[in-house]
Amino acid sequence: MTSGYHRDMQLYKSKIIDAIETIKNCLEIFSSSIKKIEIKNDILTKNNYKYIFSVDNLNSLMIDKGLSFRDAYNEISKSIKKKSYKPKKRVKQTLVGGIDNLCLEQIKRKMNQNF
Repeated sequence: MTSGYHRDMQLYKSKIIDAIETIKNCLEIFSSSIKKIEIKNDILTKNNYKYIFSVDNLNSLMIDKGLSFRDAYNEISKSIKKKSYKPKKRVKQTLVGGIDNLCLEQIKRKMNQNF
């Protein structure tokens, strides 16, 4: 970045420097906090998460059985209320970044290319 006499640069320079300082502070916080993250592999077996796959199962009903959203929602809702809901925990997803399609190898490759 030039330091000279161009008026536009004089106006933008302090804003850019402030933004860089903010980013540096955010990265410092991030780097210290990421070291403390603990991965809990068994978290989905806890009772708090027993309905976590209900939306994926709802989408599967819409796609596989051709149900409307309302009908699929009602079917899942009724089974949850009757306590007969049995989630399919392995739902094929094509959405990039979805639970079964994280694309971690692509992310690693891009990180290695750019950093």
